[in-house]
Amino acid sequence: MKSIKEKQILVKWAKAMNEPIDPALVEEVERYNQLQQEIKESIRSNTINDLLDASKVAVNIIKKVNIEYPKPPTFEELLGIIKEESNELVQAQAAETSTTIEEASPPDTPRTETVEPTDLISRAVNHIHKEVKLEENSFQQPQPTLVEKNFDAVQKKLKFLEQAIGKIAAHGPGSGSYWLYDLGDTNYDIIKHPSNNDILTYNSANTKWEVNNVTNLLGTRYHGSYYDMTTQTANATSTPYFVRIGTVDIQDGFTTDGANIIASHSGVYNLQFSFQLHYTGGGGSGDHVEIWLNKNGIDQANTNTVVHCTSNNPYVVAAWNFFIPMDSGDKVALRWGTLNRNIKLESNGHLIGPAVPSVITTITSV
Repeated sequence: MKSIKEKQILVKWAKAMNEPIDPALVEEVERYNQLQQEIKESIRSNTINDLLDASKVAVNIIKKVNIEYPKPPTFEELLGIIKEESNELVQAQAAETSTTIEEASPPDTPRTETVEPTDLISRAVNHIHKEVKLEENSFQQPQPTLVEKNFDAVQKKLKFLEQAIGKIAAHGPGSGSYWLYDLGDTNYDIIKHPSNNDILTYNSANTKWEVNNVTNLLGTRYHGSYYDMTTQTANATSTPYFVRIGTVDIQDGFTTDGANIIASHSGVYNLQFSFQLHYTGGGGSGDHVEIWLNKNGIDQANTNTVVHCTSNNPYVVAAWNFFIPMDSGDKVALRWGTLNRNIKLESNGHLIGPAVPSVITTITSV
């Protein structure tokens, strides 16, 4: 991080050598120079008013005690005092390292019998000068409005100004950067050339923000969607049957043999399904249907569910899902069985909308 002094030198060098330079850097230096000029003008304007008031106070004191004193300084003499004092003040405030100067005690209340007008003006100038020296560990934004014409208000105003200058001198007014890769807490080499679908992630090892691709973080996503338009029946009761999925809707990373879904890549997958069960009537030994998961030809433990399809509720939709870890080449399927051959996985039982598949199955990456 360059200091403001270094940036000023860089701008002057570039202009002198007729070299191109970052407009943002030029703007930052110009803003800083303008701020210094505004501070000078504010100090000059407010201090002149207060010194003039101090002169009037001195004149009034002279009139009250009725003693012949030397005349107070003229306006031109005051301008000379202010110019000298304000130049020294701005130089102290704009220094790279703040210097804490012991604050002077406020001036004693003048006595009408012994006060000298020239001493009063001198003490007023010294008091203002000493009260506005830089202090460390303190910063507030300067107040933009003019202050009241009294010493307390002037002291407060100047304190705000010196704190602002001290902050700028110590830390600079800001880098002016508007590119992510140019910030201090980003990894320049990684973030300079982003690609599509890149996102920012924080690396606690180097305390930097870096670019990572969504695909690298989440992995490639695979999916498959299948359905069957045939009515599937159980030729025998209490007998397991594979559920058919005869039609491929879409698939990426999977294939099917009409019953099994076969993975081409290792991962954890979400298998979802819905069956249209229909009890077509007639005799039978019950309304009992069971549905479970099969992987690589082996029925999976603790995956079975019982569904009841009764004569007074003949249409039932069975739908749920399984999370399944799979290696490349693994295959999964759904199996079913019933105690009543009149209960079927029925297709085309529609009257209003589009055709009803007997089975819909999808699988996606988790």
